[in-house]
Amino acid sequence: MNTTTGGLEWLYDTDQPLVGLTFARQINARELLERMGVDQTTVAMRGPDDFHYELGGLLYASDGYVVSAGHYRSWAWVWEHGSWKSIYDRGLVLRASIGTAALELRATGKPGAVFQYAENGHLITGLSTTDSSLARTGSDPHRFDPEIQALGARPEEYE
Repeated sequence: MNTTTGGLEWLYDTDQPLVGLTFARQINARELLERMGVDQTTVAMRGPDDFHYELGGLLYASDGYVVSAGHYRSWAWVWEHGSWKSIYDRGLVLRASIGTAALELRATGKPGAVFQYAENGHLITGLSTTDSSLARTGSDPHRFDPEIQALGARPEEYE
């Protein structure tokens, strides 16, 4: 377990073919880890070099159960290097959002990605491109369309 207090520098200029990221607003990283079901006795602070030296062999292993966690502004984040809990636990983003907002981004070796945004235990927006079409779910499935389009994405055209 790698817990940091830095921003999102770990994400910049990296090639991440497999991604499982969960964010929750206005809670700390330990609280987010707890909501995800992480055993708190396994949490340890490590710098990036020590983290990779000690746990590098477990990164991206489906049974490695290794995550990094930290804070960026008012958001706690957890990057699943090998546990893939967000893939198998469909209620994770809902639990993470209780009393706040949370989002989850998953991309696997298969084409496509999944984005879910929840508030106070309810799914607001879900986008999935894991098959040959765009699937939208949630109580407000178009909530982020202006932001998505401002970035140049055209989800309805599968881009």
